[in-house]
Amino acid sequence: MANITQSSTLGFELEMDYDEGFVEGDFVQAPGPSRGEYVAQITHTETSNDHIEANASVIGSYPDLPFRRGTEVKKADQRLVLETLSLPHEGVHIGTLRGFGTPLYLSVEKFMEKQVGVFGRTGSGKSYTAGVLTEELFEYEQPMVIVDPHGEYASLKIRPDGEASDYRVVEYADLEFNSAADRDLDLDSIDPLDLARPKQATVLNLRGVDTERQEEIVSTLLDALFLARKRDRIPETKVFLEEAHLFAPQRKNEPRSVIENIAKEGRKFGFTLALVSQRPSEIYPNIRAQLQAFIIHKLTDDTDISKIIKNAEGLDSSWGTQIQKLQTGEVLFVGDVIASPTFVEVRERRTKHHEGSEGMFQTSQHAQDATAVDDRQTELDEEVTAATVARLKEHINELEAERDRLRESLEQEQETNMSEQLAELETTVDEQREKIEDLHSKVRDREGSIEELEAQLENREQQLREQRKKIQQLRTERNALEGEASRSTPSQSENGEGDILDHPYVDRVLTRLQEELAALDKYERGMLEFFLYNESGSIEDAYFHAGGSPNSSQRYEKAETLIEKNFIRKRKRGEYVYALDDLIEDKLTDFTDQGNIDVAIDKIEGDLTTPAAG
Repeated sequence: MANITQSSTLGFELEMDYDEGFVEGDFVQAPGPSRGEYVAQITHTETSNDHIEANASVIGSYPDLPFRRGTEVKKADQRLVLETLSLPHEGVHIGTLRGFGTPLYLSVEKFMEKQVGVFGRTGSGKSYTAGVLTEELFEYEQPMVIVDPHGEYASLKIRPDGEASDYRVVEYADLEFNSAADRDLDLDSIDPLDLARPKQATVLNLRGVDTERQEEIVSTLLDALFLARKRDRIPETKVFLEEAHLFAPQRKNEPRSVIENIAKEGRKFGFTLALVSQRPSEIYPNIRAQLQAFIIHKLTDDTDISKIIKNAEGLDSSWGTQIQKLQTGEVLFVGDVIASPTFVEVRERRTKHHEGSEGMFQTSQHAQDATAVDDRQTELDEEVTAATVARLKEHINELEAERDRLRESLEQEQETNMSEQLAELETTVDEQREKIEDLHSKVRDREGSIEELEAQLENREQQLREQRKKIQQLRTERNALEGEASRSTPSQSENGEGDILDHPYVDRVLTRLQEELAALDKYERGMLEFFLYNESGSIEDAYFHAGGSPNSSQRYEKAETLIEKNFIRKRKRGEYVYALDDLIEDKLTDFTDQGNIDVAIDKIEGDLTTPAAG
């Protein structure tokens, strides 16, 4: 039996026998001092002699007076618990209330409007729970965009038994790395309006994409989607961000400012986040502080636990031990979506769960009939398209209704004032159209100017190349004449090459360049050789020439080494040219009267084209 020993209007202390079975997090009920039953939650327990002492905090409504000493406390009735927690009887079904087995539902509207954190150490089930959340939002036709660094979420297309699911999933990926994806993850060809559609989850599969490109994709698309939502061009959308600590870290990176802006302002526009991470402490504090609901799996790192407790309203340090004790599949719900911290056992998924450690998910490897899955996705695409069209029609009807209302309001005004207002509006529209046309004209003129400047630059470079050839020819002729005139002078070399190469300064410059060339690895050396033999080219082509994959993330690191050494330079976006000859000429420009600088250039380039030892 459990009895109250001390109390206040906010909670009570109680003694209970070991066989009573109450543990931290359990809900109990006790009669009030005058009338009614009140629900409290066990927050702390400890042993004392032959019994257990516990603290419980009242949730929901509070009594006017403290509880009577000696009042018996018993396990709370599940109906009373659900009423006290203000939980609906339908909605987002996450799982069951621990200790009761009663289905727990969250309001769809509340869940969509909250910034949510799903946290837990590796293997605790956080991605599994995220999959459950996406399944529930499918049931309510909510649009979702999922940032998927490990290639896991295409598994939503099939059920655990390998049959096709009833969920429309569109997977964007690097088609060179993942040819089975639905569409190419190319920023130039993606329309943000296609990403957020009712009854559809859009998966941005980033597996195989280098870190710099991942950050560019996430920042560009989330920014475009948020802007589209603010302009009411897409419906309310939930963005699931797996490995959130990578995209919103403590250090500043490109996507962090976009995510922070969404975390701060997204709620009022119906564009919210679900951050999924095993290291919540590594998420930028300003973003973590904006979270309003937490789904906490097992965490063992003290820093992670302390950061969660600091940000989650309703938790204190006494909950840290309970978070460490959570079993796989158990979560602690806390925040604005529920009245009190509540332990929940996550339900089983309706779709296939896939771990990123198992490799990228491929439908053909898990479906009983991949063709049937594709056919079902085609059918679902038609439903999504119909739902999108229906939403647009509904929006148009709303706009037309608003227009009619405004017309009626205008008709109530005096005819003269209405005419003046309409005339002013028409004038304003005409002025804006003229401004827009003027801007378009300026843009066209500017584009034409840019093309002309690029053409002039190309011509100027061509002229420089021709002049350099002429100079080299003249130098060769001059050297020939000087050679004939100096054959009788023993101190001069027969071919005229010794003058500049024998000079101490020139020798030091060339020796330093030879050392820098010798320090290049095979990829850097091969890329430089590519630009020597080609007038211009891209980093990808140069790296491929050197024997590497054009999609390797190392290609930019190798190119940066050559650029820093001034061996190559950027001509325009995506195009680079050979610059080693210009570098040599710049360093030796004061010695043009002592010999032929081209001899020095030929010497260095000869070293470049000679295979490196080993």
